[in-house]
Amino acid sequence: MENVATRVLKLRQQLGISQRAFGQCIERSGGYISKVEKGIVVPPDEVISRISETYGVPEKWFRSGEGSLEGTDSVGERVKQARKFQGFTQEELAEAVSCSRNSIGLIEREQVRPGGELSRRLAEKLNVSEAWLMTGQGRMDRANLGEVYGMIRQDPEIRRQIKEFISRLEREEKS
Repeated sequence: MENVATRVLKLRQQLGISQRAFGQCIERSGGYISKVEKGIVVPPDEVISRISETYGVPEKWFRSGEGSLEGTDSVGERVKQARKFQGFTQEELAEAVSCSRNSIGLIEREQVRPGGELSRRLAEKLNVSEAWLMTGQGRMDRANLGEVYGMIRQDPEIRRQIKEFISRLEREEKS
């Protein structure tokens, strides 16, 4: 039987992110997320609300399992989910992909389906695979670890920022 623990795990796996990364986005530790996923801790309303808002998932789905994990049913829902996850407003996304804010709204409301070049640009700017965006199949993320490692090796500023971030996470986990 599916419960909050399995729904959190399902969402995190669909996003393709670690417990630490998932927790950091909602101001919780990776250890806390691990306990939630194992059913040791039941997240309070505030945490469920934060997960829902951060990842664009209906609270009702988390609480009762009714409905579905937003982003699995339609292109518009997946665009909206990825847009919210990346922190874009409709206007910002529209500008980034060279279309109107109205077009993004129409896509998210399922009145228009993006195709061709627009679907490619949306996937690129939202950092998701085009296959996931258009069909819901496969993983949401499209990160190429080789590219990421290359950027880290080449840019000392990125390395410094990553070290600072990891140090902060480790301090937070200890407290």
